[in-house]
Amino acid sequence: MFPNRISLAAQYLVLQLLIIAVVLTGVVVVSTTQATNNFEQEEGRRSLAAAESLAANPLMRIMLPGAEPEMGSALPAMAESVRSTSGLQFVTVADPQGEVITSSFPDDVGTSILHPQSQVIEGRGWTGDIWRNGNHVLIAQVPVLDDEGIMVGIVSAGQNILQRKR
Repeated sequence: MFPNRISLAAQYLVLQLLIIAVVLTGVVVVSTTQATNNFEQEEGRRSLAAAESLAANPLMRIMLPGAEPEMGSALPAMAESVRSTSGLQFVTVADPQGEVITSSFPDDVGTSILHPQSQVIEGRGWTGDIWRNGNHVLIAQVPVLDDEGIMVGIVSAGQNILQRKR
């Protein structure tokens, strides 16, 4: 009499499939969020450790106060050494005002590495994620302090999390 009517068993099956789909979607979302957070936490620690290591280097602390872009090869060599041993994509060294002296990306020399959310200008290390040149970047920044505790520069290290397709 009602050929278009769905049987109770079919309705029950559709309900079960909908519940399974909702649960699976929730599991995927939670798993992806948790994996992303773990990645950012671990890589943030690695970036911070690399930046702190370079900032604590006695030669860096001595050379940085008088350093200028294109001045010599010691600072770029130290930065590249830390970058390659840490496996990060970039290491940048800047003066106390944030102007880049040397970087893994030569086009950055002379630009500013200061970000509104960074606390490095206050003399504290900072890790975070930012958008830079179309890339989602995980970054750590630490101050370079001289023997008197005066900030003589900034070291920034990190890597891209996500690159936009061009």
